Amino acid sequence: MSEKKNPKTQLYTLPVEYAHDLITESEEQISAGVDLLINILSEDPSEHFISPIVIEILWSNISMERILSHEMQDPVYHTNESTDEEEYVVTEDTILGLQAVLLSRYYANIDLNRRSYSLSMN
Repeated sequence: MSEKKNPKTQLYTLPVEYAHDLITESEEQISAGVDLLINILSEDPSEHFISPIVIEILWSNISMERILSHEMQDPVYHTNESTDEEEYVVTEDTILGLQAVLLSRYYANIDLNRRSYSLSMN
C-alpha cells in the first residue's frame, strides 16, 4: 500500500483586535436579532417571512463566535513586524469557515435591509 502524504496545513494570521471586533459585532447582532425575531413572531403574521433571514443572521453570528472562541482558547500569537500588532495564527480551515459565515451574514443583512429592517446598533 502506498502512504498518502498529508498536505501541509496553510497558516494565516488574524489581527487580535479584528477578532475581538468581530465577536463584539456578533454579540450585538445576536442581541438585536433575538429581539427582532421575538417582535416579528409575536406581532403581525404578515411579517413572518422575515424570520428565516433573521435566523440565518443569528446562525452566522453564533457560528462566527464559536469559530473565534475556539481559536482564542489556546491561541498561538504572532507579532506583525510592519504594524507591531498582535495576530492570531490560524489554519486555512478557520479562515475559510470565517469567510463563509461572514459572507452569509453580509448577504442576509443586505436581504434584511432591502425589506426595511436592520440589526445595526447605530
